[in-house]
Amino acid sequence: MRNQIVLYLLKIGVRPHYKGFNYLITAITIALESNKRIPMLEIYEMVGRAHNVDAKRVERCIRTLVGIYYDSMEDAPRCRYTNSEFIYLCSEQMKLQEAKEG
Repeated sequence: MRNQIVLYLLKIGVRPHYKGFNYLITAITIALESNKRIPMLEIYEMVGRAHNVDAKRVERCIRTLVGIYYDSMEDAPRCRYTNSEFIYLCSEQMKLQEAKEG
């Protein structure tokens, strides 16, 4: 699953050389594996435990990565994505892609 997430993120233009990239992969994995929407604070804590960092660092690194991604978009929407919107948007897109292929 991790490889599919990495390929999806690279395809949409997320740059892998930021710390938030690995945190984002873990957060999307958690979102994909859950049947219900998990509060972001819980996701940050779960990602933090997985990477041995605190939830605040996870949130900040993902926010930076999402902001850089947003700034690099040519046809960006007027308002920026929040971390939760971006994570759940990616997970939903991956579910749709998997459903088409499977």
